Amino acid sequence: MCVLFFLSSMFFYIGLSLRLKNIAEVIRAKVRKICQITFFISVKGENRLLKYAQIQLTAKDYDAS
Repeated sequence: MCVLFFLSSMFFYIGLSLRLKNIAEVIRAKVRKICQITFFISVKGENRLLKYAQIQLTAKDYDAS
């Protein structure tokens, strides 16, 4: 009886650890995706700022001439 209890608890622990490992992988993947999206948005924002700065510079060049 004791051996049976030990085996069942061991299998339960292995199953639980595998499930937690899966959950951790899913969370890691979601966090990675969110980071990629925010990085993409920030890069797009920087590109817009750079384009705006270039437009401002070219406008100043035209004013100078």
